[in-house]
Amino acid sequence: MDKHRSGRYCCSYGVRMKKQKILNLCTKNLRKSQACTLAVEEISELITEISLKMAGENNYEDLCEEVADVKIMTGLVMTTFDISRKEIESAKNENREKFVDYTDSHSYVFNMKSCIYELAKFQKAICKKARGRHNRKDLVDSISAVELSIEYLCEVNLIDRKDCDKWEKKKMKRMQKRIRKHQIV
Repeated sequence: MDKHRSGRYCCSYGVRMKKQKILNLCTKNLRKSQACTLAVEEISELITEISLKMAGENNYEDLCEEVADVKIMTGLVMTTFDISRKEIESAKNENREKFVDYTDSHSYVFNMKSCIYELAKFQKAICKKARGRHNRKDLVDSISAVELSIEYLCEVNLIDRKDCDKWEKKKMKRMQKRIRKHQIV
């Protein structure tokens, strides 16, 4: 694991490259509309799990699994619309201070609702971009907001980053097998 300047851990370079290779294969085999539909579905499932958690459900594993799915889908959306990691990191760095101030000044419940809002906003941006009606900057901003929201979920110990990474690795292996068998995603 590498350590980013922000102090957060991320995947090693080799893991990122393997993930990117799988996502590139998916993008070659999926139409934009199919990739967008998959992303919107996975985002909906994460919204549901966060809502259940807020309602008092003990759904830790399901939450980690859905976070992993959304992380994969953000990568798929980035690959589909040719958005670089550099663009996302730049947007995250631009908004990180405002995001931290915002979360510090609001309650946990309000912040969880904000995470749901950012996920829904990302869904909307994907749908509009797929129809050619949304500009690139809005999609980049939505992806960065979702990634900041996932970081927040880790910071408040709602999920553990390592558990999400395990799920992500498992899902990427499954995706790779399906690509080989032409049963895409």
